[in-house]
Amino acid sequence: MVDMTIKVVSVLNMKGGVGKTTLAVNLAYALAYVHKMKVLLIDIDPQFNATQYLIDQEEYISILKEVEKGNRLTVRDIFSPREAESPSVVFSEGQTKKHIPLELKNIVVHVWSNGGKLDLIPSDLELMSLNVVSFGAENKIRKFVRKIRDAYDIIIIDCPPTLSIFTLNGYLACDAILVPVKPDWLSTIGLPILDRVIEKYEEDFGDTYELDIKNLGIVFTMVDVRTNLMNTMMERIRKDRKVFKHFLRQSTSIAEAVYYRKPFFLYRKAERHWKDILGICDELIDTLEEDD
Repeated sequence: MVDMTIKVVSVLNMKGGVGKTTLAVNLAYALAYVHKMKVLLIDIDPQFNATQYLIDQEEYISILKEVEKGNRLTVRDIFSPREAESPSVVFSEGQTKKHIPLELKNIVVHVWSNGGKLDLIPSDLELMSLNVVSFGAENKIRKFVRKIRDAYDIIIIDCPPTLSIFTLNGYLACDAILVPVKPDWLSTIGLPILDRVIEKYEEDFGDTYELDIKNLGIVFTMVDVRTNLMNTMMERIRKDRKVFKHFLRQSTSIAEAVYYRKPFFLYRKAERHWKDILGICDELIDTLEEDD
């Protein structure tokens, strides 16, 4: 695959409950498994749903224990390095807290490899209580991503569905955004809000960071094709906005796949939804290459 100029994509919406993380995770799998790409997913959502989807609870607890010992990092350390807070912490075994460089080997969790690979930078519950108000706090993820972007073919950032410093970081760090939308009234009213948020981000930071962020378009999610209202809403949005042709359907098998932490291609009941993801993935790659 060609080296694309656009390679950092933030999955972004101001409305929760639209299948954002499910889309982000399965797209990451499709890019790694089918297209043999080197993929990094960065989870900057304090609810850490992508992290819970990609690694099991036992492994996550093990990671957090290593973090406590000073042997590993999470996305929280990109925002506020722990060693800077209390450099002389002494653990029960008598070891003094050590400095852990903010490098991929210390923060990445390997999830999948099969020609391509999928890596994760896990989120952390501590993000919820983290007070990030320092000068340049909005630039933390952007600075980190610029250092490591050449190690991957594509980087996907799973953003929180709220207006926060983390969402701002996800926007400023990316080359393009992808917007998942459930085509019902409550979800679609969030689109004008997202427009205003992006307009504000561009107004406040566009010149400072020389932003040139593309909007790749809307991906409809959680679609019940039997519902006339949803079909009407989808057609209405298509008239005014760029929308992917393929979409992700609503199904209990998707919820089951997430529950069992399985990508769609590894969960038999979700096989038809894997075809939806592959269609979305192909459109994404085509769009990225067109904008290259």
